Amino acid sequence: MSTLTEFRAGIANALRADKRLAGVTVFEHGGDYDLHEVKRYASRTPAVIVSLVRVECETDHGGIPLADTLVCCMVLTADKARLTKDVSSMDVVHSLLNILCRHPLSGWGLADVGPPNDVKAANCYDKNIDAEGISLWAVSWCQDVELSPYELLVSPTGDLATIHATYDITPRDNDAPLGEVPDAEDEIDLT
Repeated sequence: MSTLTEFRAGIANALRADKRLAGVTVFEHGGDYDLHEVKRYASRTPAVIVSLVRVECETDHGGIPLADTLVCCMVLTADKARLTKDVSSMDVVHSLLNILCRHPLSGWGLADVGPPNDVKAANCYDKNIDAEGISLWAVSWCQDVELSPYELLVSPTGDLATIHATYDITPRDNDAPLGEVPDAEDEIDLT
């Protein structure tokens, strides 16, 4: 069983380690893209950006939540010496399709993850992105993930056990001397 964060990280880590994507920078991304973000990622082309686009959850017969997850890898390339962005994009897309569709089908090194299905690739041409010299493709697929029980991943207090706060409640005029005694101070214990 996995968390959604572990699932996305498992995909990204497996893609980073795959020899078929040597020289490709792999990022994880949490949501939608705009032109500014595409340009930022495209500064390190060729690049693959892994994100979870949709999750539909149902309860498995054993009471374990099963997430039908739509995964999308955005492929960004730019023209390089002796290699056009279009050819580079199709090479990366070809590698991703082989990773997703050849046996053994990838569970990304995670337990209780089904095989990729409904694998698709599409050119996401946009004149504004093309004007920036960037080619953009999407490779998407669905994959079932058994969700682990929810646990708080980071302690809210972690390294932060106490907060010290100093308050200046009554405004002082501009002629007030520096280092005056504050109006109030608090120590807040978070443990």
